[in-house]
Amino acid sequence: MWHYKLGHPHHEALKVALSLCNIAIPNKTIADFCFACCLGKVHRLSSHASTIVYTSTFDLYCNLWGSDPVASSCGYHYLLTCADALTKYTWIFALKLKSNTLFLLILRNLLKLMVLGPYFAKHGIVLCLTHTPITKMVQLNKKHSYVVETGLTLLAQASLPLDFWDHALLTTT
Repeated sequence: MWHYKLGHPHHEALKVALSLCNIAIPNKTIADFCFACCLGKVHRLSSHASTIVYTSTFDLYCNLWGSDPVASSCGYHYLLTCADALTKYTWIFALKLKSNTLFLLILRNLLKLMVLGPYFAKHGIVLCLTHTPITKMVQLNKKHSYVVETGLTLLAQASLPLDFWDHALLTTT
């Protein structure tokens, strides 16, 4: 029951949460045989521990997911995940067009930062394809996988059609 209500957490995280609330922990949790979790975890990305120490906010990593062959109920085809390297705070945006990623220009104006091109080069930000060895070391891939897997798990649990993926994925943060 708690596994479903808490959004399908890992069984170790569930045990810690339940023990902190003085709730009896069952010997075998539903997470051990949760069908929705099996459907939601279609792949697993491994990542190496990073030795990089971040000291300022808004060192952003972004991952664009899509084009999804199944348009969402609101017409979205892309999911943009951006995470702050220092705080791990994550923003998720559902996008209809790939060109909507130009929100970086808005960030540049709001933060008075040069986010594109020269800013990337100046601050050592490397642009690369997903699922390549270099990006597996970036923390965002792990977060992005969590968002997608949890969203798909929530859809499977609720027996909702795939075109509600935008609603499920946007509720995972």
